[in-house]
Amino acid sequence: MAEYEENERNRSSPMFREQPGCLGVLFLRLGDECFALTFWKDWDAVNRLKVSKTYLETSSFYSDSGMLIGEPSLQVFEVKGGFLTAQFSENIQR
Repeated sequence: MAEYEENERNRSSPMFREQPGCLGVLFLRLGDECFALTFWKDWDAVNRLKVSKTYLETSSFYSDSGMLIGEPSLQVFEVKGGFLTAQFSENIQR
């Protein structure tokens, strides 16, 4: 898990930061399961991710690393309401 978290900080975070239209990412845990929750400006940005060289390289790294159990999955949701406070982003570890 320590190696996985190091890669989140040093590989995944920088990769997501450079994606046009990426508004942010949260790395989540549920027991031993790891999730990345990403936020995007629009559908075009999500679709560009699918062909992004750095995204594909990062995905290949995780697939080849042996850190993943099973197949990665992707679910896309549309935001229909809610809010985040400024304090929310201040509390996220960088």
